[in-house]
Amino acid sequence: MIIRGINNIRITHQNGRDVEEAMSVIATYMASATKDKYDEIAQSIRYALASSEYGEGIENFIQYIPNTTETCYTYMDNYQAQALLVCANTE
Repeated sequence: MIIRGINNIRITHQNGRDVEEAMSVIATYMASATKDKYDEIAQSIRYALASSEYGEGIENFIQYIPNTTETCYTYMDNYQAQALLVCANTE
């Protein structure tokens, strides 16, 4: 029981680091985004996530990456993470 608890804590910690690293990848791509380049960058992020070790939880990340700049929601109450990661350099 104790070993299982320790293992669960270790796995949770590792998952947290994995999520943090994946969000850093997304933020790095988005920091370099311009309106002209956004669609290409969004596709690159989706491909990188799909082909990386984060593929298992990919739906958690892809929901924050619209397919095009046309679906960039800036209403912070409903789409806060999306607005921060995606809209900063695309409007």
